Amino acid sequence: MKKDNNLFFDFTIIFFQNYFRKNSVNSGVKFPTPIFLLFPYKKKTQKIYLMKKILITSLMLFNLQAFAEGLIFKLNGKPLEIVSLNKIKSGNLKFGRGEIKSKKIKLYNVFRGYERTYVGYNFNELLNLIYGKEWQQKEKLTFTSTDGYHQIALIPPMIKSTKNKIGYIAFTEEGKIGFSPVIKDGKMIDPGPLYLVWTNFTLKDKASHGDIIKWPYQLSDIDLE
Repeated sequence: MKKDNNLFFDFTIIFFQNYFRKNSVNSGVKFPTPIFLLFPYKKKTQKIYLMKKILITSLMLFNLQAFAEGLIFKLNGKPLEIVSLNKIKSGNLKFGRGEIKSKKIKLYNVFRGYERTYVGYNFNELLNLIYGKEWQQKEKLTFTSTDGYHQIALIPPMIKSTKNKIGYIAFTEEGKIGFSPVIKDGKMIDPGPLYLVWTNFTLKDKASHGDIIKWPYQLSDIDLE
């Protein structure tokens, strides 16, 4: 039984290593030579095999953390593209359909009551590169924050309500490292690492389109369905 468990562990490591390599094309994460290849599969001593487990587990945790710090684009709940935060902050993203550069945009945030200059990527153009323009014919987008909070935007009314607006997935404010904190339930919260903001969004829009046009902060996932 113990031997079977060791083999199971080995194959689990191989599975995760291949998964990380497959999904790292646009993640910006660099992977070292798999550590488990440095050890023979046949356990020579209990100490060596234990060391192998510790090293591999540490590597897996490091890679998982790297993937967690970024933006995951999903299609019907399944990961389609994973982009690391470091890659996003580089200001230039490349995908199979083309590339996109970040821009500076000055806008008034009606939900926070201040004007800021954000740095980020055109939301619609980014979705076009990830999903193709066909995303506009789908039903909804689900935005998930790092704390697990979900916001759902129905695509047809969102497109109609944003005809004179431009959304940006911002990764910082100009002249700052990150964002100005926001107040929620009496607490100061960092809206980073990513924040979806909109231009030309007025107090009137807030009253009429507040439930249609979403401003998710601490953004980690976007799921197209």
